[in-house]
Amino acid sequence: MIEEIATIVEMDHDNAWVETVQKSACGSCSVNKACGTSVLASVLGKKTNRIRVVNSLNAAVGDQVVIGMHETALLRGAILVYILPLLTLIGFALLAEVLAQQLAFELKEPFVILSAIVGLLSGLLWVRIYSSRFVNDPRFQAVMLAKSKIISSV
Repeated sequence: MIEEIATIVEMDHDNAWVETVQKSACGSCSVNKACGTSVLASVLGKKTNRIRVVNSLNAAVGDQVVIGMHETALLRGAILVYILPLLTLIGFALLAEVLAQQLAFELKEPFVILSAIVGLLSGLLWVRIYSSRFVNDPRFQAVMLAKSKIISSV
């Protein structure tokens, strides 16, 4: 189970909207002052993520809670969102390459590039349609595990 501390910012019937602060790994690195990633993270500031979770702990707005998600759900989601569009991009480009050779196109490269873009967009569209099935599936949702005892310094 992957865990994160979040703050409840809004209530919606049995659900709570929580915000987590996206963290950079730069604080644990020994060269964090001389690294481009560290400088970029400090310039961009802290980014928050908003997530809907079932309020199983009867927490209130302002409470800090520990939320968690199963590793398998996160891994499946990452594969779906990152790998599938990449595979459709490559697949459409390869198909266009073969088709362009078979038909002896003069403008082969623009055709392959356009096909790759169409492949990427169709992969992203497929991810959006396919993932909409799992919006309310509890296997793929973050859950409240406990009320946090850590006080935020924000």
